Amino acid sequence: LYCQGKENGVNILKSIDEGPYQMGRVWEPLAEGTEGAPQLGPERPRVYSDMSPEEKDRYNVDIRATNILLQGLPKDIYTPINHYTDAKDI
Repeated sequence: LYCQGKENGVNILKSIDEGPYQMGRVWEPLAEGTEGAPQLGPERPRVYSDMSPEEKDRYNVDIRATNILLQGLPKDIYTPINHYTDAKDI
């Protein structure tokens, strides 16, 4: 109910249902090949500046959704949960 009517409420609920946005990895283009196809260099982790505006919105909303959930938990529940990176591990 908290998310209804809030800015990005749909994205907050999506973050809760689907889990946090995964940035993934990208291949650095080095140069164009003989047929116009890019030559790919080493793979590296994606960073915030690599994201599209929609992906940035989803990433920011994921952080907000996590904060909303954590602020509502009592300390005796928050402390053990804080040590896990995935809800599946709990």
